Amino acid sequence: MDDNKLAELAGHYAKHLMTEWVTWARKDSWSDTPAEFTAADVIESHKVLTEAIPTYEGKTIEVECAVSIIDDEGNEIVTPLDRVKAEHIDSAQAHLAAQFHCLYTQTHLILTTFAGLDRLRNHLAEETTK
Repeated sequence: MDDNKLAELAGHYAKHLMTEWVTWARKDSWSDTPAEFTAADVIESHKVLTEAIPTYEGKTIEVECAVSIIDDEGNEIVTPLDRVKAEHIDSAQAHLAAQFHCLYTQTHLILTTFAGLDRLRNHLAEETTK
């Protein structure tokens, strides 16, 4: 897929994909501002996934039995892999790249929360010694 097509699809998915994560920035206060989700995120994730293709070449045919695309009206269409047509592949890959970015963001949230709990444990231990 050429860069113009990828940019167009990335913009489309950044506009329509429902993101299900919330991140917080902590400096000793909480904020429930959702992380920004942009076309650049989709493009970056698409690049990462494209670079990973040789690692899985010949090893994996499919992991999921279907892929999703989001049509021009913003509706999600789930297509079983045995019914995927050539014209669906670019959109399906852009959708997977968008999902990949969301998973990465959720992973980051889990990592920072885990570390935050350790920080909280240390703080509570200090409080009990006072």
